[in-house]
Amino acid sequence: MSSTAFLLANKSELDLMKIIIYPRTVEVLLNLLAEKGYIKNFKYSEVLAYVVIATIIVYNYLYEPMNLSQGYVKSIDYYYP
Repeated sequence: MSSTAFLLANKSELDLMKIIIYPRTVEVLLNLLAEKGYIKNFKYSEVLAYVVIATIIVYNYLYEPMNLSQGYVKSIDYYYP
């Protein structure tokens, strides 16, 4: 479903979709690692994954914007003035 959204979205919406999908991707990876037994699954692990990724994105936006693509920074500026 999300791949179809990427195909239909225009350039300005792609970066916003990345902001939304990156934390979900990390959550899926953590669940996969928990299923394989590499890490222990615990209550509210998906919330922790989202908070960590959101923190990394916000930190890079505020203090090291050169780490983010220009489109990413422009999308954050546009949607969150």
